[in-house]
Amino acid sequence: MINNNNFDTIRLLSIITNIILIKISAKRLTISSFKKYHITKKYLGWINGKNNLRFTRHKKIYYNKKKALSFYRKTTLDKNLFLCIKDNRTKKLIGTMIAYLDQNRNEANIGIMIGEKKISGKGYGYEAFSNLQKHLKKKLNIKLLTAGVNSNQNFKMIKLAKKLNMKFFYKKKNKKINYFGKTYNGTILFVKKIT
Repeated sequence: MINNNNFDTIRLLSIITNIILIKISAKRLTISSFKKYHITKKYLGWINGKNNLRFTRHKKIYYNKKKALSFYRKTTLDKNLFLCIKDNRTKKLIGTMIAYLDQNRNEANIGIMIGEKKISGKGYGYEAFSNLQKHLKKKLNIKLLTAGVNSNQNFKMIKLAKKLNMKFFYKKKNKKINYFGKTYNGTILFVKKIT
């Protein structure tokens, strides 16, 4: 169970996530709060490109700047963490992460996108995910992580989940799954208890 202090911390963090600077420094990257100014032509190219979101619930949505800004606002106002991943060497945005928080169950569902093609497949996703995992445990008392994979063809996410020692939990095809308040058609779910 979440105690009142942790609940207040999560609530405060999620309400003012646009003001608080979340900063997680790792060997090759830094994770911090995503801001409106990160919604650039390059970012819109990533999320509208045919490869980055093809296995997500966003695959059939075209995001212009207004729609991307609306998604950003809704995500942060819904008490979730919208994060950017920057390369420490170039200081440029290379991807994003969203941590959907379930405050009552001390759980987080993590989504990740490495948009920069030049570094895709070089371990940046693993480095970002594992460092966010540590941060969520230490700062928000998150005890269970989940990662949904909407297709068994999403080999990169399945490989990442396995590398993170996440356990296969279930697979449902052609059935609607309500998870973290969202409905999905067919999902493979990986889970990991954080100790």
